[in-house]
Amino acid sequence: MDWIKDIGKTFVYITTGSLISAAIFITIFAPESVLTYHILWQIAGLSLICALGNLIFYSPREYGKKQMWVRRIIHYVYVNLVIIVGGYLCEWLETGFFPEILYLLVVVAIIYFAIMYLIFQKDAKIADTLNRKLSRRGSSEEDEN
Repeated sequence: MDWIKDIGKTFVYITTGSLISAAIFITIFAPESVLTYHILWQIAGLSLICALGNLIFYSPREYGKKQMWVRRIIHYVYVNLVIIVGGYLCEWLETGFFPEILYLLVVVAIIYFAIMYLIFQKDAKIADTLNRKLSRRGSSEEDEN
């Protein structure tokens, strides 16, 4: 059930990054636009679809570094496709307007790597905490013997 928590946390990270990048995007490319509540549902929906992409990383068995990198690449491509296709379907992008697509690709990269960094930091902190607890447990067991 930890995977559900992970997807939920990733959803929150993606939604936050998407809202900030949407505000910047609209300010740069469409400052005269009038938005409706639909954009909030679109952002939430695309964020959920992107977060569900984390299922690529779940496996009943462990895998090596090479397979992990392959999964990361597949995941990154998946997220980009979701955002670009979703951007067209939600009419955020105009066909053939390259600066908008380039902006989205850059923003997706920034958000993606920021989220990866946050998750890496969280995992490292958990591993450090577990290692300290195991070290203390090992020391107390040695003292008893």
